[in-house]
Amino acid sequence: MAFLLNDNTYYTGLTNLALYTAMYTTNKSNATKRTIDAFTTESLTYGDTKVFRSLPFPDVYDYSNQSSLLGNYTPKFTPTGGENEVNAIEETLQIDQFKLIKNTYNARMLEMAVKSEYGANEFIAVVLGNIEAAKNDFLYNLIVDKLFDVTYGKDEEIELLDMENITAPTEIQAAETINNKRISLALQKVIDSMTHYSTDFNKYGLKQSVDLSDMRLVVIQPYKNKAVVDLFAELLNSKYISENFPRPEMVTIPETKASESKGYDEDIIAVLMHKDCIQLFYKLVYMGEFFDPSTLNVNNFLHFWFCLGQVEQLPSCCFKKKK
Repeated sequence: MAFLLNDNTYYTGLTNLALYTAMYTTNKSNATKRTIDAFTTESLTYGDTKVFRSLPFPDVYDYSNQSSLLGNYTPKFTPTGGENEVNAIEETLQIDQFKLIKNTYNARMLEMAVKSEYGANEFIAVVLGNIEAAKNDFLYNLIVDKLFDVTYGKDEEIELLDMENITAPTEIQAAETINNKRISLALQKVIDSMTHYSTDFNKYGLKQSVDLSDMRLVVIQPYKNKAVVDLFAELLNSKYISENFPRPEMVTIPETKASESKGYDEDIIAVLMHKDCIQLFYKLVYMGEFFDPSTLNVNNFLHFWFCLGQVEQLPSCCFKKKK
């Protein structure tokens, strides 16, 4: 915004100067970065594809003195929805996103807008920080879109009380308590099931179990309540327990961010999944700059090539409000 400098009140031949400028750090979001990091797996140094394989369990036979170990006993099974037996499930995720962020500033022009080298460096730091912030904002929104776009291994419905027509404070509190309890109980039920061998939670009907430390719970606000937090031991005062007690990682998606998603479904409460079920991985992240002598501009750029996809052979469960 353009502005006019004020004439000096006491010496009319002088013009007052702007001697104070400030730039505030509003381009950093640790919460956004933590969510992206939670979904990020190993980068690819060579190649452009990750291959994921799962095997069925072998059969258990009755032993007899005529039993023979000769022959081919490679375990096979018929995947859910399939017609033929297979001895392995194989999926691939491939680098398919190639993005570029560009930004320009003119150092010579900048020198005329600041008081010192410190001011110029501070401004440039914000310019470069905005590039990283734009990348993180883009990836975060992409992850939220993916959460609402994929098909999960199982859907679990939770019957919640409709609070739209409840007005009395005591009734509102009672209904909230009941709904919170139902959500936490449903989560506990599925967690218990996932930690034991089951074929219910993946696309192919593979028999699997998941360790608590390999689970991730994604909660869509406003459903992260005290009962859910207590369930994941986040409020335990013991540092030893909170750091070492095996529990799923919890990621919270704010209601405003969720509602902006292309496939937003207001009935989705949470998703419990293997931590690598939905994953992001990079092939290239490269930031650089070059000086254009014809314009005296410094052009900054950031290349990032990545894949964001779902491994459907890994267990997952989507919790929804029962209609």
